[in-house]
Amino acid sequence: MKPLAKLFTTFAGLCALLAASATAQVAPEPPKQIRLDDVGGGRIVVIPKWENGFFVRFEIPDGGTTPAVYVQDADGKNVTTAVVAMPGAVENGLSDAAVSPRGEVAVAGGASWSDGRTTTFIQFISNAGKALQLIRTSPFTARRICFSADGTLWALGYELDSGGMELADYNILRHYGRDGVMIHSAIPRNSFSLPGHSNPVSDSYLATSGDRVGIYSNKSKEWIEVSSTTGAVVRRWAGLTLGPKSAVIGAFLTSSGFAYISAENRETQVRTAHKLDRSTGTWADVKNISHRIIGTDRESVLELFAHSEVRWVTPE
Repeated sequence: MKPLAKLFTTFAGLCALLAASATAQVAPEPPKQIRLDDVGGGRIVVIPKWENGFFVRFEIPDGGTTPAVYVQDADGKNVTTAVVAMPGAVENGLSDAAVSPRGEVAVAGGASWSDGRTTTFIQFISNAGKALQLIRTSPFTARRICFSADGTLWALGYELDSGGMELADYNILRHYGRDGVMIHSAIPRNSFSLPGHSNPVSDSYLATSGDRVGIYSNKSKEWIEVSSTTGAVVRRWAGLTLGPKSAVIGAFLTSSGFAYISAENRETQVRTAHKLDRSTGTWADVKNISHRIIGTDRESVLELFAHSEVRWVTPE
């Protein structure tokens, strides 16, 4: 072999070796997995929710009057604990909690007093655990809440009259600024057609990303997307077709706007995940997720398993 040809042959072999080495170096890392710190001191704590870079969860009152809310960072370490209680109330209960990109918290709940008075509220809390704005929302009861990336808050709920009966019509979605002032409301209750006294909010989920707010209602079996700017309904899709023992247990939007839902067969405890194909209006199975979804991080999905273990997964 001529010297020049030998040189090129050697160089080509070296390039192939370097290419193989580079390929090995960029092999995908295993999915991130963490264990959440225990919180609650033995009291019952709801399933954690991941939102805006934090985990948030709260206590279910067991006869006490001061449930606590907990915020944990991306490594599962507790960073904020705050007790939630209306002054003088004999009972306080929480229905949902949310955390902003700055680590501030909002909780939705209700309280009652010994003289029979009751109220529903949304309480804003600083990342140091200090109470901030308090919104008395009665007759509106917020069932689900979540923060947008801009720090504003969305609340999904229902309205009852003084006798505890649902009002004939009202808007089920509310949008609040950082100051606690309502910006606008959306989605009339009478836009749902449900049998009997079924309420579309009673078994529902709320998510937001970019310019969209998403709502999944098990009762009306649909997914609804709303403009976060105007509150106008963008579109409504049919929900996932499930058997009588199954239900959706969470709904989520990724940074780019993909919609995912987590479902569960309550008899077998089998959990599945599904992604919306907006062009066909169908929900495709996500094969590599078999645990409860608790949030999204950019385009990854977070699944909860073994009580306190959380794993970041790229849906397939």
